[in-house]
Parts: sequence; structure tokens; C-alpha cells
Amino acid sequence: MPVQIYNGSLARKSATLYQDTSATKKTGEADETGLFIDSDGLNAEIYEDGKLIGTTDEKIKLEPGPHTITMKKEGYKPYTTTVQVYDGYVAQKTATLYKDTSPTQKVETAEETGLFVDTGGLGAEIYEDGKLIGTADETIKLEPGTHTITMQKKGYKPYTFSVTVYDGHVYRKTATLYPDKSTTKTGTTATTITSRVEKFVDAVGGEEAITPDHIVYAYAIAKNKPDLAESARSESSPSIAGNWTFAEDDVKELISLYRGS
Repeated sequence: MPVQIYNGSLARKSATLYQDTSATKKTGEADETGLFIDSDGLNAEIYEDGKLIGTTDEKIKLEPGPHTITMKKEGYKPYTTTVQVYDGYVAQKTATLYKDTSPTQKVETAEETGLFVDTGGLGAEIYEDGKLIGTADETIKLEPGTHTITMQKKGYKPYTFSVTVYDGHVYRKTATLYPDKSTTKTGTTATTITSRVEKFVDAVGGEEAITPDHIVYAYAIAKNKPDLAESARSESSPSIAGNWTFAEDDVKELISLYRGS
């Protein structure tokens, strides 16, 4: 704090130090640098880069720096967040996992590692980074890690989503492609109209990447609450880039996508 000193005078100032109640706490021992996530006894598995590093409700040793982690529990929606770990500190975070009421996805053990997308026999093409890697309704071999997948079928809207594939597992997902009814023709020119929600979902990595922070951000924008919107943006993972406009109906649509309904 700045103070002004005058010649021949002694500057006096009272100061009060307040207890640090932030979520990051000093451990007192540098070798205890890491992370503790309180999930109220749920004991969800915690993964980083597709590798199991521990469970919630117990301390996990981590190197200092930013870490993007995913919490998984059978019957619950996975939750991904980014935490900053400092040397000699245990980063503490409270997380709530929500029940997965959608039957559209599951992970099952298999001899191979990869992805199976069930489209009811539609046989849509599946791309990653613009490269055709296979078709729906068949098992596609993939390396462990996070993959952003796009499905395409002529006459249908493309569908993009993110999946995390784990070693020795085939990630199974049921997906519905919807007929592209938003294409209008003027003369010989076709124009595709994409809703705000579709654009936003694509920007954050697809329906599987939506988190409560993305929904709170959209709600805050719709209700003109800039402080809440900025707070949700800073907590969001995947991060929110650019500026967006939403209406209340957009928020309802995002919630519906998040719930898988």
C-alpha cells in the first residue's frame, strides 16, 4: 500500500489482515503439491490426458502448473475443468456431478481402443481434423485421448462432438442426425441458416463438451448480467471464445442438449 512521508513527520497507518478463505491452501510441505476435489463422497475417477490419476475426495499429487482434468463416475455426466496448481500448495475445488439420464452413451471394456457411434444404420461418415477416419455403426480404432469428431451425411445436418477415449476401451455413443431443413435456395445459390445455439455448441466442441458454466454464461448474456457472464466465461472449460448473443429460448435449448434430451 502506498503512504506519503513528510519531512520531520512520522507517518502512522492502521492495517487489518484478513484470513485467506480462498480455495487454494498452503500445505506446509512442498512434496504435498497437488489437488483435492470435494465431491461429497462420490469418489469419482479423475483423468488427465486420458490417464487415471486418482479419485475425488482424496489428495492427488500433481506438478505445479495448469491441469485440465475430467471426473467420471458411472451413471453421471463427466465433468471437465481446469485448475492451477502452485508449488507447495494443494488446490481445493468442490465439484458436483449430475446424474446422466440419457441412455445415449456408455464406455465398455474391450480388447481394442476406439469409438463406436450408433446411428441406427445411417452409416454417416466420421471425420477428425477434416480426415475421414471411418463410418458410424462400426468400431473405429483411435488412440487414447480426447478427439473432436464430426459426422456427415448428405441431406443431414453435420454433428460435432468431443469424446475422451481410454486405453483398452471402446467409447460407445448413440447419435441422431437430423434432416437439413434449413437450406433455402435463391436461384442456384443455397444458403444454410445455423442457429446461435448450434454455432455456440460447435465453437465449444460439440454437445458432449457443454458444461454448466456454458449454460450459466448463456443465461447471463440473455439476462444482461455481464459480471456473471464474465465469471462463467473464466470458469468454463472448454473455454468460450468471442462474444455471443442469446435469448431465453437459447438457454432452454442449451439445457436440453446438456441433459441429452
